[in-house]
Amino acid sequence: MFSLRSLGMDVLLEVLEHLPEQSDVARMSRASNALHTATIRHLLRFGVTVSREEQLASFVAFLSRDLANRAPQVRKFYIKINMGPDEDFGSDFEDIEYDMDCREETKVALRLLCDTLAKTTELEDLSIDSCEEVLKLERGMLGAIVALEKLRRLQVSSVGELTASLFKKIKSSLVEVDLHCFSDGMDEPDDLVPIVGPLHGTLERLSASYIEVQDAQTQFPLLRALALRKITSFDAPTLRKAFPNLTYLELSPGTDYFENAEELRESSLEEPVDGSWSMLEHLCGGLDALYGVGITQAVKRVDVDDFTLTSESLSWLHSLVRDTSPSRLLMHIGYHAKSLDGRHIRRLLAVPEASNISHLMLDLCLSTLKASAESLMDGLVSLLSPISTTFFVLRLNKFVQSDERASEVPRKCNFEVYEAFQPQRLATACPQIKHICFDVMGHTPTYWTVTRSDGEVTAHRLEPMVGRELVHREGLWFNDRSMGLSEYI
Repeated sequence: MFSLRSLGMDVLLEVLEHLPEQSDVARMSRASNALHTATIRHLLRFGVTVSREEQLASFVAFLSRDLANRAPQVRKFYIKINMGPDEDFGSDFEDIEYDMDCREETKVALRLLCDTLAKTTELEDLSIDSCEEVLKLERGMLGAIVALEKLRRLQVSSVGELTASLFKKIKSSLVEVDLHCFSDGMDEPDDLVPIVGPLHGTLERLSASYIEVQDAQTQFPLLRALALRKITSFDAPTLRKAFPNLTYLELSPGTDYFENAEELRESSLEEPVDGSWSMLEHLCGGLDALYGVGITQAVKRVDVDDFTLTSESLSWLHSLVRDTSPSRLLMHIGYHAKSLDGRHIRRLLAVPEASNISHLMLDLCLSTLKASAESLMDGLVSLLSPISTTFFVLRLNKFVQSDERASEVPRKCNFEVYEAFQPQRLATACPQIKHICFDVMGHTPTYWTVTRSDGEVTAHRLEPMVGRELVHREGLWFNDRSMGLSEYI
């Protein structure tokens, strides 16, 4: 019988380098004492997340047992101990003060971490929830983070005076920052530029929530990816001046849409900024925001967050497609609507510029979709036949946020719509189409490739692994943008 012990240590160490999951490394570490010691470096390279005080204390104790060797192996460290207000329900100020007074265990763990953090000399990625509360609770944390010299990505939530001072003093040349600025008693959004302005010479990727951009005097010439989330408004000329060299732009409103989308668009078109956004390739966010920002140049890809099929929304979508002529278009539709009329699907891309779309991903909400399986197919054929789409992905689900909740649904539900999908009909009616993916909630996604020979058109079903790899390679997967912007530039 084969045993890992029969392989030499040099072979085992080489195998460790190629294991894709932390759990695989952990299992392999149990093969022998020597291998257990050797795998520590590989376990740490996946990153460390602590969400409770006892986990933080345990991690510090683990590093301290061989601090000189273990601490420099930590590359990613995420502190997810929530001590701040709840962004959805709010918190009473006195309750927060009381909680801070009662967090002696947290304070002790953070004090221990301060000394340890100084030894994590190769740390590149740091995330801190409730950052302002953490810095208030243990002031030594500010100095410990400021002293880090190789940090490249910093993600923080809850931004106040101490957190803002962190960006002014930090020694590392940060290239990516993610700010979640919600704080208790927040009346107005924070102005973004004064917070991250000290980093204008190094930042390449910037995500921020609950903010506004008022200052166009400070420019960020190296910034390539900008994501502004849960915003209430924006000024496109100011964004163009402050961030002139973007390749990726994301604008996502909060729970409410922009009621002044027409005014935003008019302002943007009336005050163009010469030379700005000439390298823009990828637009992403709410339909109202993307319409309002008034981009009038071709881009490679557009991702439209959930919208409803109203006459106004269709008009905005048509303007967006006309103005940007994307080759890749991803749309999420109907997840916050009372009803999604399937008859309107055929009208989604009723503009000549849609002929440029080679890759189309359509995500429809099953809960609100009002259409028989047959009429849905009719609508898809009418949608696709006039355009030149070569790769089509159709997703039918009840959850737009993540596929995780979809996995809880009993298998084989939504059987009627699953059975009614006809890839052969699509292949025959749409002469340009080459690849099809159908992902309906409750069923394993199916993937098809289309061959055309001597007038014969055939849709061949692919193995799931092959099809999934194809979808990911073409950038048509369901992506979680909260995980950072490094995938986009």
